[in-house]
Amino acid sequence: MRSFCLFLLLIFIAGEAWTQCRPRLRNWSSRVDLPTTSNLVAVDFIVNRRRREACQYFITFSRGNSSNFNRFMRRNSSQVSYNIFDTASLNNILKDLPTANSNEVIQGRFVTAGGSDNRAHQYFINRPEQVVKPAGRYVDRLQVNIFEGAFGSTTTPIQTRNLRVRYEVPKEVQLSLVDTGAPFYLGDLSQSMNFGTLTSFESQNFDIVLMSNAGFEVRMSSQNNSRLKHQIQNQFVNYQVSVNGRLQNLSGSASTPVVVAQGSGVSPATGVRLPVAVTIGSIGQILAGRYQDNITVTVATTD
Repeated sequence: MRSFCLFLLLIFIAGEAWTQCRPRLRNWSSRVDLPTTSNLVAVDFIVNRRRREACQYFITFSRGNSSNFNRFMRRNSSQVSYNIFDTASLNNILKDLPTANSNEVIQGRFVTAGGSDNRAHQYFINRPEQVVKPAGRYVDRLQVNIFEGAFGSTTTPIQTRNLRVRYEVPKEVQLSLVDTGAPFYLGDLSQSMNFGTLTSFESQNFDIVLMSNAGFEVRMSSQNNSRLKHQIQNQFVNYQVSVNGRLQNLSGSASTPVVVAQGSGVSPATGVRLPVAVTIGSIGQILAGRYQDNITVTVATTD
């Protein structure tokens, strides 16, 4: 009977010692506002132990609006994608039980009964580049749980904190210069038109595609005022530009860019498409060599 009682007593003491640490989330930001100037944000917090005992702990993040940890902030029916990671290298998405594995939670420990009662941690929120969304505030709401013990040893949190992730989509417009008929492609900002041996009235085409959530205007500026310039000599070949079927006068645009298109409201899902045609003028007797011009296309909101 004595050894049976002693055995029960040892089990009780071991269990009691393991739960003495009582880690808690401290310096916790219940709201994180994502900036427009950076896609990656580091968020600092502290885990504090209420009693000076050695213990392990781990921290999980819920799905929020998402059903599969492809997280997003929502405004009405529109969404802005983002996610929460363990490192600035975006190695692992932080998840919740029972889905998470040991690499998808934040883990820590207090090794001895002495020493600091605080452990510093970070998590990282990344908002990837994406096409323009309707302007306004987008929100996701999550729960963050801290568990005492090694990962896999328990499914019962000892503390739950709320986390609200917000992003204010500004009024903006994005520009893409694509081959004729091609879709909008974020980051496609140049077109090269090689006419080979110049021929009078030869024409080439491309499209400007815009994504906008506000009023906008498109301007063009020709470095040589709508002329191709010889690579060495002061010799020129005239050309014309039309945008969306309308001929544009770029003859003075080197100093004063010309408004070639305007629009308003939220663009359709495929964007606003503006066909552009560049047509070589009449070629007489010209000096042999390479002729070139650079056209700068800029777009800005007007609201």
